[in-house]
Formats: sequence, structure tokens, C-alpha cells
Amino acid sequence: MPRSPLKIPGPLGSSRPSRWRAGIRRRAYPVLALLGEFLPRAIDMAASAAALGLLAPLLLARALRSRRQAGCILARSPRIGRYQVPFRQVSFAGTGRFRHLAVWLNIWRGDMAIVGPRPLTAEEEAAVPVADLARFTVRPGLVSPFRIRRRIGIAHHSESTLDRELVYSQTVTGDLGLAAHSVVSGLLGGDSSPKEMPSVLNFFGVPVVNTTMTEAVDWILARAAGQERTLLAFVNPDCLNLAWEQEEYCTLLQQAERVLPDGIGIHLGCRMLGQALRANVNGTDQSCKGVPFLLRKKLCC
Repeated sequence: MPRSPLKIPGPLGSSRPSRWRAGIRRRAYPVLALLGEFLPRAIDMAASAAALGLLAPLLLARALRSRRQAGCILARSPRIGRYQVPFRQVSFAGTGRFRHLAVWLNIWRGDMAIVGPRPLTAEEEAAVPVADLARFTVRPGLVSPFRIRRRIGIAHHSESTLDRELVYSQTVTGDLGLAAHSVVSGLLGGDSSPKEMPSVLNFFGVPVVNTTMTEAVDWILARAAGQERTLLAFVNPDCLNLAWEQEEYCTLLQQAERVLPDGIGIHLGCRMLGQALRANVNGTDQSCKGVPFLLRKKLCC
């Protein structure tokens, strides 16, 4: 009686792909790699050309102003680019608004990209650890994840950490998303003039502690190490609206050991008060996940 062929479990027993499929994949890989290299550059060139064309009247007016103020049109600042090749980042000479619009010339020439790590000076390059040198495998960008997060108060991770995440996971769609986020963060961030940064923010009688994520996590861990229960609250604009309408809820928040700001809406509220928020201490943020669940449960009623 003939024996049935032995079937080996796992990948060794799986059928091999046909040679023609393997050949197609082998020949397509260089094409896909080339496309992945030049597609972002093509998008940058098209976007920079469109920006220079649409902003031409404004750029011309700014150039004339720079000529009158400084006797020249462009100022050049040494920066370190891709593969650690030096380049000069341009801006309009003189003072006043719209000086940095000239950076679109750097993007059009290929010195910079729309999205990428922040361009560094030679002194900053010398201080970059070996583990972070991967940031130089891509072009420096006009928009960087760290700059976006810092503008809206959620830069809980270091710039080098966010740069590494960008380099190893960068995609065209991801870059488009970051560019869109930069527009939103620009609207939320408002002007860069210094504002009062009180230790406690007052919204409708609710005292909200104006602190950083690191300090908040340290405080939570210290309280969790004790034996007494502590009421900790995170509030967003919806919570504050409820506190305005419901006296009992407002009283509960006032009795909490600490109330922390949660949400970009608190950032906008601070702007309306002419104040600055140190950080958006989101209760579900990745930085807060370092606090063990049982400790969070012990703290909160």
C-alpha cells in the first residue's frame, strides 16, 4: 500500500513561490525603492514651487523691505543637512514679519524637506549622540514632530526620540498628516510672545494645577506610595462646562487633591485668559501609561 507523502508542519512544509513571482518581486524592489526616494522629493518640489508662485507678491514686497533695511535681500545661516552635509538656510534680511518665508527656496533646491527633523547648527551637530545619527539620513524639515508638539504643549518626549520615530516610520501619507497638523498647531499655538504662566489656573472656580507631565507623574507615584486615598481629577472643557452648570460636581473638583489639565481646549482657554499652559497633561497619554494601572486605581475614587 503506497504511503502518503509526509507533511512537515510550519514554513518548511509550505510550498515555495514560483520562480516567475520571485523574479517579479526581485526586479520590482529597486523600482519601488527608487519611487520611495523620489516621490517625497517630487512632492516637496511641487509644494515649494506652488508656495513660491502663490506668495510671489508678498515675497517681492518683503525682498524690497529687506533691501531698504539691510542693503541685501537674503541672510544665510549655516546649518547641517542630509548626510551631515553643510548648507545655508536662507531668510529675508532685516527685521519684521515674513522673514522666514524665504526657506521655501531651500526646500525647492533640496537642502530641506517640508517634513523632517529640525535643521541643526554645527555646534548642535557635534552634541548629537551616536545613537541619534540616523536623523541625518533624511533631509531636515520645515515641520518637525517635536516642534508641532511643543507648540501645543504635548512635547512629553525628547526631540531625539521623536526624530528617531520619524526617521524609522516616515511615509508620504504620514508626512502629509504632519504638515496638516502643523497648520492646526500654528492656529492653536498663537503668537510666540511670552505670557504669564501661573502655578494654578482658575476656570469657573475650579483650580487647575499648571504643571508638566514629568512632575505630574512623579506626584502620582509619590502619592500612590502612601496609604491614604487621594482624589485626582483630569478636566477638559466639557468637564468645566459641567462644573459651571452643576454645583455638586464643581464642589467635588474643588475638594480634589489635585486637578490636572486634559485636552487642547484647556490650552485655548489659557490663551483667552492671556496665560500659558505648561503642558497638556492628558490622563491617557503615553507618558502617563508609565504609572501602573493599580496605582492609578488606588489614587482615584
